[in-house]
Amino acid sequence: MKIALVCALNFDKNPGMVSVDRAAINFFSGRDVQIDWFFVGGTGQNNPGADDLFDFTSIFEAEGYPKKYDRIIFWGDFLQSYVHHESLIPMVLNEGYASNTHQARKLLRSLLLFENASQEILSKVVICGSSIHADGVGMLMDENFKVALVRLLAGARSVRMREPLSAYRATILSGRDETVGLDMAFLSILNNSWNVEAEMRRRNGPVRIAVVGGRSRHGRKLKFSALATMGAFKKAGIKAVLEILPWLSNGLGRWGWFSVETPSLIRSPDYCFERLNACDALITDVYHAAINAWIIGIPVILLGSGAELDSTAIMSKKKELLSLSLFAGENYLFLENISYFQYSKIGQLLYKKITSEEENKAIFDQRKRDVTWFWRRLEAEIGLPPQSG
Repeated sequence: MKIALVCALNFDKNPGMVSVDRAAINFFSGRDVQIDWFFVGGTGQNNPGADDLFDFTSIFEAEGYPKKYDRIIFWGDFLQSYVHHESLIPMVLNEGYASNTHQARKLLRSLLLFENASQEILSKVVICGSSIHADGVGMLMDENFKVALVRLLAGARSVRMREPLSAYRATILSGRDETVGLDMAFLSILNNSWNVEAEMRRRNGPVRIAVVGGRSRHGRKLKFSALATMGAFKKAGIKAVLEILPWLSNGLGRWGWFSVETPSLIRSPDYCFERLNACDALITDVYHAAINAWIIGIPVILLGSGAELDSTAIMSKKKELLSLSLFAGENYLFLENISYFQYSKIGQLLYKKITSEEENKAIFDQRKRDVTWFWRRLEAEIGLPPQSG
C-alpha cells in the first residue's frame, strides 16, 4: 500500500507536534506500506521543527499527489479547519504559490479538501485526529470552503476527529454515523503499563514535578500554582522540586526567575521526553505536554483559558475537552478563575490530585482502553491487518 501522509508544519520545534509525527512511525512500523511524508509549508521552511526521523516534502511541491497513492492520510492538527486555512494564506503568498488571496484559498482547498476531485480520490482519504472546533461563522459564510469540506467529510474513506466537538460538527455536516477519535500523539505507545509507583513519598529522592509553560497569557498564574503545589508537598513533609521543561520557545522565558531545578536549557524533543519520563507529575497549560505525560502514566494538572471569551479561549477548549474525554475534568483548572488569595487552596488541590494513586491509575487505564480501541479502528478503516503495536 502506498500512502501519502500529510502533517502540519511544526514551525516552533514543538515536541508535542513531533510526538504526533512519531506516532505515525509507531503505528505503521512493521507493516507492508510505503509512506511519502508531506507537510503543509513552503520549501523554504523545510519543516524546521521536524527531527531527523522524517524526510518531508512540501505538499505544494508534491508530484503525482494525490492520484498515485492508495491512501491519502491527514495525520492530526487543523488541516481541514477554516481558521487554519486562513492562517496559511500569508505563507502561500510569500512562497509564490499564489498571486492573490483568492488563488491561495483555492489552492488550499484543492490540496487539503480535494475540491473538485473525483469520488475515487475522496474514497482514498483518511482523516485522523483533525480539529474543526475553532471555526466560527466565517466557515459557514465561505460557501466554497463549506461545500468542499462537506463533500470531503461525506466522501472520505474514514473521518476521525480528535475531540468530541469537532466530531459532532463533522457528523452533522457529513451525515456520517461515527467520527470521534483521539489525538494522534496517543498512538506513540500502545501496550505500555502503569509506571508511577504506588506511594510516591516512598521513592528515593524528592517528588519531581515537571512544569511546562506555553502560550497562555496567564503564565504568572501557572507559575504561582506550581509553587503553591510544591509548598503543599512541603507542608505534608514531602520534599518536592519543580523541573522546568523548555517545551516551547516562548514558554521558557517565563520561568527565568524561578529558584528551581533547570538541569539544562536544551530545546529538543528527546530532551523534553526524557525529562518528562523521569518526573512524577506534570503541571502545564500545554495540550501535547499533557498528552505525552498521560501516555506514560504521569498524573497531569492541566490549566487553560475558557471561562471568559478571549483570543486563547477557543484554542484552550481542546485542552478542556481532552481532560473531560479522559474522565479527568477535575484535573483541569480555568486560569481566569484563579486569584492571588486562592493559591494555597489550589496548591492543596493539586497536591491531592497528584498523589491520588487510585484516581490517576483509573485515568491511565481508561486512556489505554481508548487508545487500543482507536488503534484497532484505524487499522480497519485504513485497510491494514491487525497488529499488536
